[in-house]
Amino acid sequence: MRIGYVCYWQHADDGVARKIQAQVARWRTAGHEVRIFCLTGGAGITGAERFGFASPRERALQTLALDRAVARWRPDAVYLRYDLFVPPPLRLLRLPTIVEVNSDDRAEARLRGPATVVYNAAQRQLLLRLARGLVCVTHELAAAYAEFGTPVEVIANGIALDGEPCPAPRNDRPRLVFVATPGQPWQGLDVLVRLAGLLPDVDFDIVGTERAALPGAPANLTAHGWLDRGSYGGLVAAADAGIGPLALYRKSMNEASALKVREYLAAGLPVVLAGEDTDFVGADPWFLLRLPNSEEGVIAAAPRVRAFLDAVRGRRVAHDELESIDAEPKEELRLALLVRVSQASRARS
Repeated sequence: MRIGYVCYWQHADDGVARKIQAQVARWRTAGHEVRIFCLTGGAGITGAERFGFASPRERALQTLALDRAVARWRPDAVYLRYDLFVPPPLRLLRLPTIVEVNSDDRAEARLRGPATVVYNAAQRQLLLRLARGLVCVTHELAAAYAEFGTPVEVIANGIALDGEPCPAPRNDRPRLVFVATPGQPWQGLDVLVRLAGLLPDVDFDIVGTERAALPGAPANLTAHGWLDRGSYGGLVAAADAGIGPLALYRKSMNEASALKVREYLAAGLPVVLAGEDTDFVGADPWFLLRLPNSEEGVIAAAPRVRAFLDAVRGRRVAHDELESIDAEPKEELRLALLVRVSQASRARS
């Protein structure tokens, strides 16, 4: 089967880029022909056919060029990572298309301003009603997108559980790590700064932003700026625990399957996060500390964070405790959905 993977993404080496590359690699290993079509204002996904832009006009033109390129290639199915395309890639939807939903698009549009809200409202009606299926990364999103009457599957983000967890460090002081992506207020970097101020005997390593972007950061917080995975891997290995999103409430969400959380867990780190994780709903593993999903709730829970660190220091999460985040069975489900959609389309034609 030919699968066209269509996405908008800026970076060549971050969690989303690695997720897409890993998905495509698994699909190819399963015997499918896959091509990535990436709209980007930056480096874009490595190995993709890139459609780069440097202005709003160029973005619209390049979206149309991407649309035409996919149509010329004639895939049996399209896997579209939902984002704010300009204009919406409607030509794709003449092909059997699965749309992946990673966030509450309406809440994110409100964070970007009124014009984005208006545009997104029109686009989402066109795209999501014409899609042959939706893949939502949380149960919460699946419930929210059920209004379109389009078949919905919940497939949380996963990660490859190969290799071994990092050995537990022997830190003199507890150490936490946070891998950030710039421009996402729901990560809660400002909340993290406040939390660090309440835990002066804990060291915080922040990857992905500069100290100048963290006003009020205390001395126990070190900002390392943007680093690729190979460069920040040592910081993850040296940490006693990782920190997941702390402000999901800013985009009207309480549940996530954050890629950074899976990266920490695969490395063996216990995790602190605010809200719920899709792969651990109804479970209470020793390695996961859930905080209230509000700024003041996180701040009030500072003593719990400190106690959690005391409980998990010197321990690592074994891969046999993490079957729920393993990418392999998730990609089998995703491929089965793409095959069904493609076969149903051929049967109708």
